[in-house]
Amino acid sequence: MLKYLLCLAMAAAASRDPVRAQETNLENDTVRVSMSNGSVLLFPGEIEFVSPSCSEYSHAIGSNDLTVRVRSSKPREPFCTMLVREGSKGHKRQHQLVLQYVDVLRSSEQIHDYSTEAKLEQRIAANRARPEISKETVPAKTAEKPVFTASLTTGSTPASSALGIDTALINTRVRYRVALFYMACNQLARKEDIANAISYGMKLFNDREEALVEVVSRGERRSKRIRQYFTSLSQLPYQRVEMTTSELMYVTDFRQAPDGRWFGAVQFIQDFRGFRDGNVASYIDRTNKTMELELRTREHEENGRTVRTFDIFLSNISVTNIR
Repeated sequence: MLKYLLCLAMAAAASRDPVRAQETNLENDTVRVSMSNGSVLLFPGEIEFVSPSCSEYSHAIGSNDLTVRVRSSKPREPFCTMLVREGSKGHKRQHQLVLQYVDVLRSSEQIHDYSTEAKLEQRIAANRARPEISKETVPAKTAEKPVFTASLTTGSTPASSALGIDTALINTRVRYRVALFYMACNQLARKEDIANAISYGMKLFNDREEALVEVVSRGERRSKRIRQYFTSLSQLPYQRVEMTTSELMYVTDFRQAPDGRWFGAVQFIQDFRGFRDGNVASYIDRTNKTMELELRTREHEENGRTVRTFDIFLSNISVTNIR
């Protein structure tokens, strides 16, 4: 521990460029939290503020370190988010983390070390390598049409303009929701805490049981209700499964439907690999998918003024091309 404290002291004393520091923010970095002993996060700057999004976790703040523990014996949700504010030398930066509950971690895995600028930038670079959302229209890669169509036929004003919501914030929230969906899918494929993973996955769809997912199995297409889809992932006959996404782009911006709700859609490439034994995949497929989205706003009073916030919910997922 003395070694870590020395590293932290040296990092805190180092000079930094405020402009550059604004760019070095972690975004949706996954932090595994040990059920038995908790996990420790080390940062270069002094920790000033922490905001967890779920009640199952508690935290203790040191000068440059943060300890996260699980309160309950079985958290209701396998994931939650935590916003960490790091302050130093006149400027602040925030890190958004995704906390993932796990039963047991080795001692070395319980420490998440961002204690120097180099280590922090390494994690940020890894996160930036993930798919970004582009506002460009996705070119058609096939003559086939999606099985599902969203309610996108009305409204010429994008949600960002009509509702006064920052476009970058919408993009981040969409990317985050898609990432959480695939985190839940991969957890189900690993057959870990199945009931909680399904429950959490359904919340991403606003518990909308009728949402449909189109799947391809050895060249054949079929549709499943979302709960059935989640259940089927936990029953796959593979020792290990990897589901990843890339080239995430908007098909359409969020537009208002006649009933007042806001709908949009994104398209991405999904890679599926199933391993029966060893590191050689016994089944691989790559599909272009379109995911429908719904943006819902809500308002609340804060310090005598009305504040508008929003949620992004996932909806139907269709296959637009098989590679």
